[in-house]
Amino acid sequence: RLHTIADTYSYRQRLYIKPTKLFSILKMKCIDYLSQLPKLLGILCLLYLSTCEVSSQCSDNLLMNGSLNSTIGEDKVARYWVAENYLPDVNNASGTHAIPGVMWTGEVIDSQDGGTWQNLEGSESLFQSVELQVGDCYRLCFEYALQGISFFNTTISSDPTAIEIFLNDDLLETTPKDTTPYTWDNYCTYFIADQVSNKIGFEASRFEYIGIDGICLTPICVDCAGTLNGSALLDDCDLCLQPDDPTFNQSCLDCAGSLNGNAIIDDCGVCLMPDDPEFNQSCVDCNGTVFGTAETDDCGRCLEPDDPDFGQPCALYFPNIISLSNQDDNSEFRIFSSDETDLEVINYSIFDRWGGLMFESSNFNISEEGKWWNGQLNNQEVNTGVYVYKIEILINNQKSEIYAGELFVIK
Repeated sequence: RLHTIADTYSYRQRLYIKPTKLFSILKMKCIDYLSQLPKLLGILCLLYLSTCEVSSQCSDNLLMNGSLNSTIGEDKVARYWVAENYLPDVNNASGTHAIPGVMWTGEVIDSQDGGTWQNLEGSESLFQSVELQVGDCYRLCFEYALQGISFFNTTISSDPTAIEIFLNDDLLETTPKDTTPYTWDNYCTYFIADQVSNKIGFEASRFEYIGIDGICLTPICVDCAGTLNGSALLDDCDLCLQPDDPTFNQSCLDCAGSLNGNAIIDDCGVCLMPDDPEFNQSCVDCNGTVFGTAETDDCGRCLEPDDPDFGQPCALYFPNIISLSNQDDNSEFRIFSSDETDLEVINYSIFDRWGGLMFESSNFNISEEGKWWNGQLNNQEVNTGVYVYKIEILINNQKSEIYAGELFVIK
């Protein structure tokens, strides 16, 4: 294909002359860029654009023949690449243009990638399809250079031009315009794949002659914090942290070290499940006071050790057995007095070992019948085992004392 300008046409109207044809075909670029929406899919790492490099040693390139290796020629596309609309040209730094009669207007130099490159102009495009992993981040890098040309000493291309990058026919990004002809510039962009089959394409931003080479598409490592080549990981608690962070895998561990466990430190400083019978019990005294010092003396009275009545002779007797099969004195849990002291029961409570209330009665004299627990709950015999009693007694209408202890239910 020969590029020239007819005297009767403006700058944007070019004649394209095929060497094998004796006539000219008018070709005009007419693309509505407003219909091209940029790819707004999570572009990451844009701060790195100015530091990218392209070389022939592009490792892990997902594109075939990213170096655009071919033989020079007009209307030619490098292997594995496809052109749409019009075919581009293949050139190298030999000094001879691929199209007879066309001359370079400057000194042509090799790209960093070396070898041949593709030249794009106007509607000429270059693309390749590639399969990518949905949700992964990729880096696309290449070299480009504005390259002025002339036809029979008439300059037909030299104005600053950029490369438009397309992803699945949508404009992803446009490079800065190349204002220094024949010098190769590097450019990189980043995107996240949102489908498996992807079409990577390139086109000149205007009717100028621009070279492209060393196209490299590689997966990049973005950690969970969005840092390029970062090392942050999602821990077992689904938090994004550096592995050496002291809180890594710790935020969702309970006090027993179980992942997403429910054990907590109780009021006694013991790590237990909240439904454990010992929860909040290991440091509770007989009065139910956390870290209290009250104790049960030999008479079953819950008193502070310095209480004057602590350890005094017992006026009360508390049996520690109920027999479910015995209908005499051991068939119910009642207390007995060894003297004539007036004793009123203010509160009488029986609990299972988990703290569940089994029986309760109040405000009666110890001589009364029908006020004592008979080993039943809701008219059903309870299971044999250990139960706990707590009884508050008013002595001679003057002083109340609390008695607590264990009770065994047998058959």
